[in-house]
Amino acid sequence: MDILSNIQDFIANPSQPITQEWLDEVQQQYPYFNLPALLYLKQHGIEGNEELLGKLAISCADRKVLSTHLGDGADLFRDFYPQEKEEPTTTTTHAIDMFLDAFGSGSQKEVEVLENMIFNPTPDYADILAAEDQAAPATATGESAQDALINSFIAQEREKEKEVTNIPQHHIDEHDVAEIADTPIEQPVERDDSMLSESLAKMYIKRRNYSKALEIIENINLNFPEKSIYFADQIRFLRKLVLNEKTKK
Repeated sequence: MDILSNIQDFIANPSQPITQEWLDEVQQQYPYFNLPALLYLKQHGIEGNEELLGKLAISCADRKVLSTHLGDGADLFRDFYPQEKEEPTTTTTHAIDMFLDAFGSGSQKEVEVLENMIFNPTPDYADILAAEDQAAPATATGESAQDALINSFIAQEREKEKEVTNIPQHHIDEHDVAEIADTPIEQPVERDDSMLSESLAKMYIKRRNYSKALEIIENINLNFPEKSIYFADQIRFLRKLVLNEKTKK
């Protein structure tokens, strides 16, 4: 007889009858195993089984627990803690769909919410640019302040590239060559441009140019694979926005 399997069945299905013969056989093999007697008393009640209850009480480590399981108020504790309802977990895709359904006016408030959902809302270089954006007047050419900031940003990046590529050439004597050969070469310091590029992407988001912002974030993701986890939701969100803009046209 598989006693353990029987006990599992009795616990899973309390209405399954527990016979006196089965209990006697189990107690004969395992006289100090209290669970079968407890299950039997739970099903058949205490009345008429006082002798079995007395034996169980002697070998029971805590009689208060025994009283809780077999006493008159035992059923009251069954629903003492109501079963908690599990709140559905909102996925990133569902959150994006909810946002697209609720917003669509293009207001400043929407832009702020959109930016906070895509990017980490911590003070950084983008906040400085935003402050300059509010104070910057329109240029003489008629371009907006945001256009001027973007053009200035791109121009600065190009100037930095020229400084790296345009290295002046000098004549070196043979005596200096030996000294240069013995001098250890320092490893170049890698520059993390992800924050600047991310700030540029924020500018495009404010202008509702989501495809350009997506292109920038995807490039950052390729250049900085160690940050791929951080950019995964941003890319997914921007792709949804690009698709949503196309369906509106």
